[in-house]
Amino acid sequence: MCETDHQMSELEHKLTLENPPHVRKLTLAKLALSEQLNSPERIEKVLIRILNEDEDPVVRHEAAFALGLLTQRELIPGVEAVRALCRSALEDRSILVRHESTEALDAFSGPLVHETLEKLRDDPAEDVKATAELVLGALLDRDG
Repeated sequence: MCETDHQMSELEHKLTLENPPHVRKLTLAKLALSEQLNSPERIEKVLIRILNEDEDPVVRHEAAFALGLLTQRELIPGVEAVRALCRSALEDRSILVRHESTEALDAFSGPLVHETLEKLRDDPAEDVKATAELVLGALLDRDG
């Protein structure tokens, strides 16, 4: 999707708050389905910024989804994404975003992910709790 610096700049512009939420969401959905990324670290940083800062919970949800999918497909490094997703799963004000960030953690492993999922088992939202249980079970099956 991102072949040149110009295309990357256009992508970043489409993801700014100057554009309506449906434009930002559609841009993120297209990005998540990309076959190749020539600026993986930059893409990861942009997605994390959106996850942390966008005012629209559906857009933040889409950023969490993209971070998980692109990491799972090994198109972005995921080193920073895992911390951002753990923080979002625990702290975002939107249940939708906490749920999607929790689900995206399935693309990762390690102590931080397991610790976060254990904490999420006590989340006040049933959807987040149930998702944490599912992801934790899948990680335990996969990682042993």
